[in-house]
Amino acid sequence: MNKVKVLIVEDMALTALGMVSKIKKLGYEVVGKAESGEDAITAARESQPDVILMDINIKGMNGLRAAGEILRELAIPIVFTSAYTDDTTRSQINELGVQYLVSKPYDNKLLAKAIEDSLNSKSAATS
Repeated sequence: MNKVKVLIVEDMALTALGMVSKIKKLGYEVVGKAESGEDAITAARESQPDVILMDINIKGMNGLRAAGEILRELAIPIVFTSAYTDDTTRSQINELGVQYLVSKPYDNKLLAKAIEDSLNSKSAATS
């Protein structure tokens, strides 16, 4: 069975390294990292991940705008990762049709559940 391929979008280097470690421990494959919204779009096109972990407040184009473009063009499931979990942020995420927001610091079980749920949602939508 192939490992689930994950793209990490995070502009804080130390946080990104921690995410890579957590993702690998959960049994997933990290296929790339991006530090800006523009880089996230390019990396998603190139690596064709199964799911993207996307920080909202990143360099350049923010994660919400980048996610919108990725969803329109590539339809790759996105799990937002952010310290911002207020109602406005949640509303913006819902407008994109994304259901998953994991707050920082990450809980491994919640992160794994969000990844699996986002993949299952995509499978159900394409069935």
